[in-house]
Amino acid sequence: MVLLAILLFSVLGSRARVAFFCGFLHGLIFVLTCVSWVAEVLSVHGGMSAAAGWAVLFLIATVWGCSIGLFTWMVQRLSQKGIGLALSGAPFLWISTEVFRAYLPQISFPWGLLGYPAAGNPALVQLATITGIYGVSFLVAVFNFAANLDSGQPVRKKEKQAGHCRRRSCDSACGADCRTALRPYGRSQPRRACRSAEFPENMQYVGDWYADHKA
Repeated sequence: MVLLAILLFSVLGSRARVAFFCGFLHGLIFVLTCVSWVAEVLSVHGGMSAAAGWAVLFLIATVWGCSIGLFTWMVQRLSQKGIGLALSGAPFLWISTEVFRAYLPQISFPWGLLGYPAAGNPALVQLATITGIYGVSFLVAVFNFAANLDSGQPVRKKEKQAGHCRRRSCDSACGADCRTALRPYGRSQPRRACRSAEFPENMQYVGDWYADHKA
């Protein structure tokens, strides 16, 4: 819920290419950890090798990374005119990128939008009956961007110093994204007992599988 605030903090005042890279890495790590099962499905049921499955997943992650990189680049450009303008425009830019990603053919993964982590709040998700998930995503984005209101003075249009601190903040933000994204896969999580499937898993696709097992 707060990773977007960390990402935005790493972007404000940075150079354009640094802003794009932070957004790109954010999207890349998100896809590789959120839908890592795509590589296995392509390998087991798609007839691809494991390396080819991961290569396809990496290409999908690259598309997502470019879309979020474009978002952070635009926010960085707005921050050249003022922090307030960047923070007020960022929620609208973020929702635009979410709509774009949600309608990508075959690689949209619409369950990975920003508003879904707020599903545990019954009062907040009532907004979805009017605006859909994008309204909830907008509120979460506003919360994240409001956390950066006191992030510093407006950035000069031609800032000569890239800033060692800014680069460090970008590295730490990207590292925080990675650690938080990978946390569910750590050893500290309790292992859940798996129930045996009702039908054995097929390692290859068989066209008449349902006809043979529907009884």
